[in-house]
Amino acid sequence: MIYLVRHAKSVYDPDVPEQERILSSEGEKQAKDLIKKLEPLNIEKIYSSPVKRAIDTIAPFAKAVGLEVESISEFRECTMPPCKSFEEWKRFVKKSWEDFDFKPEGWESSLECQIRVCKKIEELGIKDLQKNIVINSHGRVISLFLNKINNSWGFDQWESLPMPAVVKVCLKTGAICEL
Repeated sequence: MIYLVRHAKSVYDPDVPEQERILSSEGEKQAKDLIKKLEPLNIEKIYSSPVKRAIDTIAPFAKAVGLEVESISEFRECTMPPCKSFEEWKRFVKKSWEDFDFKPEGWESSLECQIRVCKKIEELGIKDLQKNIVINSHGRVISLFLNKINNSWGFDQWESLPMPAVVKVCLKTGAICEL
């Protein structure tokens, strides 16, 4: 089984680079609460986006169960420069779900991100087929992978995916279940 974990709530600060954003105090509590949710799943391997808020989300669980977190660059968020406003950003994200080739200047298209993530998950799924693994990442990255498995997963599902979230995926059957 693969358990996809979306990072906990973070602090947005336009002066802090996206890769260095920290968890909010609520996010820190959420990260600790993940221990109880993930412990019964017999996780044997943890892969994570290299972004600070993602690593900080999964670190308490990894420490509690004595596992190392392997940072995987392919699990980083979709590349997107800052927008003029939240509304502009959301409009671009929505359009990127409507047209997977849509690519404003400096952005990675949904298709490019999906290909990158699916290729890496496939590699890890083959390598760790007999293990329960965690892939800790970001909402769009997780959602684009889930869309590849089930094309009914789209903008609305991405938008409603909580922080944090745990989604169980069986690669053999393509079954998806939010925990």
